[in-house]
Amino acid sequence: MAFTQVLPAFLQSISLDDPMPMLEGADYSAFSRFDWSPEEKPTYLRDAYGIDIDERELATNIGMLVRDNLEFVDSRDSQGVQIADLLASGVRRSLRGEFADNTSAAKLLGRLMVQNYKGKPPIQLLGFTRSGTAVDDQSARAINIMQASARAMLTR
Repeated sequence: MAFTQVLPAFLQSISLDDPMPMLEGADYSAFSRFDWSPEEKPTYLRDAYGIDIDERELATNIGMLVRDNLEFVDSRDSQGVQIADLLASGVRRSLRGEFADNTSAAKLLGRLMVQNYKGKPPIQLLGFTRSGTAVDDQSARAINIMQASARAMLTR
């Protein structure tokens, strides 16, 4: 399935500039099964692209992480999937300006989101454009409203 083939490459590309945040001193041992062993650790980033990765750092097998225990279930059988479907549909409609009161809809959707830890919007889009801008004004406005309405990641 295309999703399981394409997503790991996208995630790896993103992680080169923006690695996964990890809490210092936290126990990630349950996650260790997704780490490449030193013998298996791929070298293609260095060999093909000249990108040096610190060999002492752990490397995550993103393909294994994405494909492990992956199920596509019918939303009829899962309330969680129904909620995710509704939220994804709402965000898509808001980005396209399809609500009668798009500002209110974007605020309400934003209240269901968590602020990004680096001040980036809670929604990050991937685009396939040669120009520097992949987001139109309507989408940018909706994303900014959602970001302003998002809840803080950390609370006091």
